[in-house]
Amino acid sequence: MKTGHFAYMIMAALLAVGCSEKINVHVKNIDRTYLVLEGFLTDMPFIQQTLTLSESTGYFETGDTPAVRGAHITVDDGEETVVYEETDTPGVYSAPRSFRGKTGKTYTLHIDAVVGGEQRSYQAVSTMPEPGFQIDSIDYAYTGLMQADSSWTVGMWGKDRPEPGYFYA
Repeated sequence: MKTGHFAYMIMAALLAVGCSEKINVHVKNIDRTYLVLEGFLTDMPFIQQTLTLSESTGYFETGDTPAVRGAHITVDDGEETVVYEETDTPGVYSAPRSFRGKTGKTYTLHIDAVVGGEQRSYQAVSTMPEPGFQIDSIDYAYTGLMQADSSWTVGMWGKDRPEPGYFYA
């Protein structure tokens, strides 16, 4: 048997024999109710712009999250203010069918809603990016396994434009 194989067998045996210890994880109950918003604004034609509003719940609670009803939601682009209307589904709000985002524009979302029994106001601002490669995340990793020299790699993830041959640019 080669020395390298013997070393791997010893390492495997040591990894297989381990100890376990019971760990109790203490999760605190939340001290207030938060607004949970699910949705996005897209420039894709024929896609209905919708937002879903609900209230936060405890980690161990089961069932559906409470829908936020009767909220007043607007999206403003500096030229036009669009009002989202509540649909037949509780907590789901839709913009008019003709509304869609435009690249390069900055949008301000305003929400007035009763959350946790209190009237609250929320606001968010975002700019729709220009089309093209959009970086999602960047990470690095050490890949110098069992080698004398160190080796670091950098990885980048994102979405490419859908046109054929765009990756050549």
